[in-house]
Amino acid sequence: MVLSKKWRLSWTYVPNLDFDYWRCRCPSWIYNEPEFFHAWATFKFVAWVNQVVTPHCALRIKRFRVRFYLDETFWSDIDKRVDFCLRKEVQELELNCSDEDGNCHGEYYTFGSMWLAHLPQNTHMIRTFTKLRSFHVESLKISGALLEVMLSKCRLLEELCLKWCAGVGSLKIGCSFLKLRYLKIDSFELEILEVSAANLDTFICHEKNMVLVCNNFPSVVQGRFSGVRVQKLIQQFFPWSSQLGKLTLNPIAAGFNPSSILSFAKLKQLIMCITVDYDESLLAWMYLIDACSLLRKFKFVVMWYDISREFIREPVKVSNKVHLYPEHFHFVGFFQFNIDVEFVSHVMEIAPSLKRLTLDPQNALHVRDGDEDEYER
Repeated sequence: MVLSKKWRLSWTYVPNLDFDYWRCRCPSWIYNEPEFFHAWATFKFVAWVNQVVTPHCALRIKRFRVRFYLDETFWSDIDKRVDFCLRKEVQELELNCSDEDGNCHGEYYTFGSMWLAHLPQNTHMIRTFTKLRSFHVESLKISGALLEVMLSKCRLLEELCLKWCAGVGSLKIGCSFLKLRYLKIDSFELEILEVSAANLDTFICHEKNMVLVCNNFPSVVQGRFSGVRVQKLIQQFFPWSSQLGKLTLNPIAAGFNPSSILSFAKLKQLIMCITVDYDESLLAWMYLIDACSLLRKFKFVVMWYDISREFIREPVKVSNKVHLYPEHFHFVGFFQFNIDVEFVSHVMEIAPSLKRLTLDPQNALHVRDGDEDEYER
C-alpha cells in the first residue's frame, strides 16, 4: 500500500506517545547470548524512540509514557525526553525505569537533575509542567524539595503516583492542589508525608516507617493501606476514616491487632489481605466486620506460608452481632482447613442477608508487596 504525501507524515502529530520496551521487544531466550542481545536491543530501542520523538510536529501532546530500564549510559536520553514533554506541554506523564519484573538494578536515574542547582533559593528558574494533569513516576530518584516546587506550579494536577522512588525524604502536598483527586504513595523512601487536599477522593499508601500528617481530606471516599506499619497509618488517618466507602488493608507484618479498629461508619466495601502464620484463629478478624456497620461486600485474602499441614489453635471468642447489610463474601485462599471452615461458617451465621458466597482456593502468596491491584479484581 502506498500512502499519499498528505498522510505520510500524519503520525508526527499524534497526541499520545507510549514507549514500553518490555512489551515490544523480541524474547531474548531465542538468542544464545541473552545479555548481549539485551544490550543491543536497548540501543536499538532508544534509537527508535529518538527517531519518533525528533520529527514530532504537534505543538502539544496529551500523554507521554515511557518504560524501560536504562543504566547511566542512557540517562541523557531520558533528560531529553523530559525536556521534550516540557516543550510540548504534556498533560499525562509517566516515567517508569524498572525492568521486566518491576525492579531497578544499580543506580537510580535522577529526575530533574538539571534543576537541582537552583534549590532552594532560585526556584523561579525551575521550569514546570503547567498543563500537567497526571504524573506517575516509578523506580527513579527524585528530590522531595524539587517535587514540592514542581508540583506547586501544577495547578491542574489531578493524579499523583510515586512508586519505588528514592531520595524523597519528606514531602508536603499543600492546599494549592485544588484539583488533586488521586494520590498513591507506594514503597519508597519517605520519612514524612503531609497532605492537605480538599478534592482528594482516593488515597493509597504503602510505606514502612513514614509519618503521615493528614490535614484536610473532606472528600476522600476510597483508601488503601499496606506495609509493615498499617496500624500506625490507620491511626494517623483516622480523623477522616469515617468518610470512606471502600477500604483495602494489607498488613505485611505480625502484630496487627484487628480489635483496635474503631469504626468505619460509611464503609460499604472492605478488602482485607493477611498472611497466616498458624498462631491464631481467623475469627479475630471478625472485629473488622463489626467496625463496619454498613458493610455490603467483604473480600478476605489469606496468604498461606505453608499449606502442607494444619495446626491446632486455641478457640477465640468473638461477638455474635448480626449484620443485615453484607451481600457478598469472597474468601481467597480457602483450603478447607478447620480454621477456614470456622471463619466462613461464622460469617454465614452473622450475615443472614448474604446473597453470594465465593470460595477461591488460590494461594495469594505469589502477589508481590505493593501490588494490591490484584486483590481488587
